[in-house]
Amino acid sequence: MTWLAILWLGIGVACLVRESWGGRRWLASAGVGIACQLVLAALALDFDGPSVIVVIVCAALVVAYEWWHHAPPTTSRDALIGLGLIGFPTAMVLTLSGVAPEASGLISGWLRHLPFLPAGTKSAGHVLALGAAFILNLAAGNTIVRDVLVASGVSPAAQGPTGTPPVLTQPRLRGGRVLGPMERVLILGFGAGGNLAAAALVIAAKGLVRFPELSATSRSENGPRIDEVTEYFLIGSFASLLLALGCVAVTT
Repeated sequence: MTWLAILWLGIGVACLVRESWGGRRWLASAGVGIACQLVLAALALDFDGPSVIVVIVCAALVVAYEWWHHAPPTTSRDALIGLGLIGFPTAMVLTLSGVAPEASGLISGWLRHLPFLPAGTKSAGHVLALGAAFILNLAAGNTIVRDVLVASGVSPAAQGPTGTPPVLTQPRLRGGRVLGPMERVLILGFGAGGNLAAAALVIAAKGLVRFPELSATSRSENGPRIDEVTEYFLIGSFASLLLALGCVAVTT
């Protein structure tokens, strides 16, 4: 799980910096993400051969991810490649987790002396992965959801095969870039604490709160139809929820 934490931490921090500084500074945001990866690796790993290779590959993936996302994707192909740049490495690291070394060094000793740990946490590596998952679900989570929306063709930023935008050209539902991370962090926190019922309440509450806005948007003059707005909302919401729940499943 320590390798997974290094991968997620680098991408998550880089995305946070990119959103703060702007996409044109993608190389700087990638540098900050790589620096965080190196610090975590130095504190949690003994630098044997496999770990050195993994850290180098994870750093290269941060650069590739930031370069690819320095401008928002507008085609399904671009969005799918963006999803692959985090989905495929995550799957590979999870596949190799059986041979990955456990967290050691200074950070392992510090974690063992913490007076609290999430319920169901198995090891120091799982704690690191959970912390990295929280960071990943912030700005990087928004990037992942945006890629899903563009790949499915329902995003206002998406273009069809001929370069023409879809029917849904109205601005996205307000507050999504703030509410999405808050929702994912809540679900991740409840899931890590073993309280999935509370996570289900968060999901249900979001639907109830958003329903009036969905109806109002569809009734506006020259606005999109209710089915278009609903499709946009459901795909974005399910992508966001699956990301948070997937992190819960992996880290607890």
